[in-house]
Parts: sequence; structure tokens; C-alpha cells
Amino acid sequence: MKKALVLLMSVVLIIGIFVGCSGDTESAQSSQSVTSSVVDAVLSVDDVSFLDKNGDSVYRIVRPEGDAEATTVAQLVYKQMKLVLGVKIRNISDAEDGADQYEILVGNCNRPEVEVAKRYLEQKTGGRYEDYIICTVGKKIVIYSQSPKSLETAAGYFAGNLLKLQGIKGGIEYIYKVEGEFEDITVNQAPIGRYTIIRQHYNASYLTELELNALIDDVFSRSGYKLQLKHDKYTEPSQYEIIVGNCDREGVEKITDCDEYRITVKGEKVYLNGGSAHATAMAVAEF
Repeated sequence: MKKALVLLMSVVLIIGIFVGCSGDTESAQSSQSVTSSVVDAVLSVDDVSFLDKNGDSVYRIVRPEGDAEATTVAQLVYKQMKLVLGVKIRNISDAEDGADQYEILVGNCNRPEVEVAKRYLEQKTGGRYEDYIICTVGKKIVIYSQSPKSLETAAGYFAGNLLKLQGIKGGIEYIYKVEGEFEDITVNQAPIGRYTIIRQHYNASYLTELELNALIDDVFSRSGYKLQLKHDKYTEPSQYEIIVGNCDREGVEKITDCDEYRITVKGEKVYLNGGSAHATAMAVAEF
């Protein structure tokens, strides 16, 4: 077989690896100061009251539409709130508008406040897969983690330590940082955790799938970040993407030589492609 060809086009692919340290559970008071564009002021420090003057629930619970694992966690929060507060509480999906509502957002809800919490968590801890945050942003209480297991743990902490009849003074900020020594892996100076892997919805090969799973496992074990694997057909283009094969994405260059593969970086996009299933799998393995 002709030797596979690796081409680095447009920009040089830089993968920088640095060993860093992590901590453990930390509160707002014990968090180390971090220089960032996201400052503490983005979180609300207003007192939190779970009941209004009539004794009704101020908040409703919101879960991500179509996320079965987050829905289960939201149900646990719902049951605990009913038990502690003794009142009826709405438990809805994020398909319902909630711009001016007091809400407890469980998981990756379609709300701008969740994006604020995610950016804040990234600045404080690096935003690894098993990190989590519980915080107040405007009228929302956000309970967020990428990991379903950590999300359940976060919800349990909220229910056991923050859910009180008398409410909470000064808002909520609670952060958990996963323990371990991790490598800080970057692609063209961007943290690897920002990237999503995009694969073909149609005609994706088994060989490529195996290599993608190996890539995800390797990155997770070394860095603590778990890359998401999504299909091009059902995923809107985003800023940071690793695009594998002949995806429906701007910038994809089809290869006709079945023995050739390319690793191409264009700005914040990475393209891994080959002229055959075997060659594309080789591109992923080489990356």
C-alpha cells in the first residue's frame, strides 16, 4: 500500500501538553483567584428565597428537552423540594419560555444563564467533564455538569445543603473541581475541552468509529475532558470542531486517492479526512 500522506494545510497544527494540578471541592470563598474575562459580578449575590409571602414556591424546575439523564436528576430535585418546602412546584422542559421567571435549571438547559455558568466554571476550574457548579445567575439557580453522575451529585448537594426553608443569604456559588493530575492539551492554542467531534451521519465507517472512540478515551484519561461526538446532520456548526470524513461542513476537501489522508487546520477547525474508510481512520489515529 502506498505510504499515507499527512498534509498540514493553512495553519500548523500545534498540540501543546503541560502537566497541571487540580484541587477538590471548593466554595466561592476558597476558590483561587483567576484572571479572566468572566468576573464574579456575573453571578447574583441577591438573597435567595424559595417561598413567597403567600407560602408558594418562587421557583420552578427546568430540565433540558430530550435529555433523559438530566430529566431523572430534575425529578430528584422536584421530589426533594416538595419534601422540604411542602408546596407544589412546576417541573417543565426548557422548550417553555422562561426569560423573566425564577427557575432552577438542571443540566444543559437552553437558557443563557447556563452558558454564563459554564463559562464561569471553565474560568475557575478549567471546566473538565466531572466538574460541576451550583450558582445564581439573575433569577436562575443553575445546577450544571457535563457528567450525568456529577450532575446527580450536584443536585444532591443542592438538596442537602442549600435548599432551606429560610432561603440563602448572598446568593449561591458552589464549585467542585475534579481531583487528579491532568495534561493541558491544546489545539492551535485552544483548550481541547472546547472542541466537539463532528462525524458523518451517513456512510461513516466502523474503523473510523473505533478510532474516534479511542481518541475520546485517550483525551479523557489524559486531560479530564470528554469530547462530544455528534452527527453533522443534527448539529449546527460551532466555533471549535474536529470534522471527520466528508461531513456536511464548509471547508471539507474530498480526497480521491484511497491511500491518502490529511490532517488540516483552518483557524479553529480541524479536518481529518482520507480517500477511503481506512485512510480516514488513519487520520484520526495520527491526530
